[in-house]
Amino acid sequence: MFQPYLSQGWDFEWDVIHFNVGLHDLKYVVDGKLDKQNGKQVSSLETYENNLRSIINYLKTNYPKAKLIFATTTPVPEGEPGRNAGDAKQYNTIALKVINDHKDIIINDLYKFSIPVLEKFAVRPGNVHFKAEGSRLQGIEVASVISDVIGVKPITCPTVETIRERFNQYKKSVNK
Repeated sequence: MFQPYLSQGWDFEWDVIHFNVGLHDLKYVVDGKLDKQNGKQVSSLETYENNLRSIINYLKTNYPKAKLIFATTTPVPEGEPGRNAGDAKQYNTIALKVINDHKDIIINDLYKFSIPVLEKFAVRPGNVHFKAEGSRLQGIEVASVISDVIGVKPITCPTVETIRERFNQYKKSVNK
């Protein structure tokens, strides 16, 4: 959770922390590669539950003033090579059980939100990742939930094309 490239690490007074764990927990890996037939699952449901409880304890202990928002794990489509369709639901059930012990934590149901987004904007069939437009839509949803929590109105998100154009302009200016 610590990002060493941040000049002060996590030494901030956080207003909101939006967090998620899941897709990497439920994947099956062998020799560093996704393989649900021969691989071992990263985290059992029990390990996932214990880890999530530890994360929440860490966040509440170290950032007691921050409002916490937990995002449910996004769907796993049929045909995903390293994950089983349906596992996200099982992990989300455990997560919601844990979150239920913390009535102050807000739930961002990205699972439900992402079902139609994944169907339309998956990188390819059987993949948990999203094309740029799908990621942009998820970003808008996350920003909307955070905005509601802190009481601000988000600005309109630019199109994927505008974001790419601005990023390319930025890269050109940095590489001069």
